[in-house]
Amino acid sequence: MIDLPDYLDNTYALLPRGQFDSCIIGYVDTEDSFVLLYDYNMIIDSLMTVQQMTYDEAVDYFYFNMNTGTVLYRHEI
Repeated sequence: MIDLPDYLDNTYALLPRGQFDSCIIGYVDTEDSFVLLYDYNMIIDSLMTVQQMTYDEAVDYFYFNMNTGTVLYRHEI
């Protein structure tokens, strides 16, 4: 996890933050605001570990519930 500046406290973040803050790998400064950047694989791993989902359940949950325009994801292919 990276150390986030205090001014990023008001940015959109995945909830619960206690679970997903460790998946933040950076942030992007846009014209209007700052956007948090998450690692896709870390989020899937977190869903599988903390919420005891299978890989397929975690991917489905991510795409239906977490894939929004308010945060960005890095996904290696």
